Amino acid sequence: MTGKIESSVVTQMTSGAQGVQAGKSGAAGHAKIGSVSEADSVTLSGQGANLNELVNVAQQTPDVDVQKVAAIREAIASGSYQVNAESIATKMAHMEWQMGGR
Repeated sequence: MTGKIESSVVTQMTSGAQGVQAGKSGAAGHAKIGSVSEADSVTLSGQGANLNELVNVAQQTPDVDVQKVAAIREAIASGSYQVNAESIATKMAHMEWQMGGR
C-alpha cells in the first residue's frame, strides 16, 4: 500500500529538528531535512496495511447497534424480554475468573 505524506504532517514531525542522523551503518553527521514534494510517498508492510484497514473499519463502525437497542426496548416495554439468569451468572463468573478473582 502506498500513500501520500502530507506536508503538514512532515512539518509537525520535523519542526525544531536541525537534522536527521544518517541511517547507514558507520555513517556520521547529519543530513539536512529538505522540503516535501508531491512525489514523496510511504509504503506500508503487509501488517501495517492490515492494521491501517482495521483502523479505518473501526472508525466507520458505529459504537451502538441502534436497531438492537430499539428491539430490546420494545421487548422490555411489551413484557416479552426474557432474562436468562444462569447465562448472566456464568458470564459474570467467567469475567471474575479472567480478572484474577477467586
